[in-house]
Amino acid sequence: MGNIGRAQRRWRLIAGLAGVGVTLVLLGAFASTDDRSWRVTLFVPLLLCAICFLQVRARTCVALAAQGRCHFDGGGVTQVTDPHERQALRAEARRIVVRAVLSAAFLTALLIFVP
Repeated sequence: MGNIGRAQRRWRLIAGLAGVGVTLVLLGAFASTDDRSWRVTLFVPLLLCAICFLQVRARTCVALAAQGRCHFDGGGVTQVTDPHERQALRAEARRIVVRAVLSAAFLTALLIFVP
């Protein structure tokens, strides 16, 4: 299934990699402090990375799925007309969000507690 084409997946992959870079820069900045509580702010970029990477893997855009739309290469954004397909896309989008939150929370906790 899925609701995004190759170009959209590539864009999300690039965004996810940029998020990894931001996370590493922030982690480097926080490494110079003794207070590890600042590392909790890494949750946000880690969440964005996870959402991007999981969307690429599932070929599903969370925002488009919520709107019942798809964006395939060369076709622009179109409405999904089949109600079963819309329901399946929304279910996949929910799974992506849940997995992203759990992944980001786990990685943030790991970064907080590991020296």
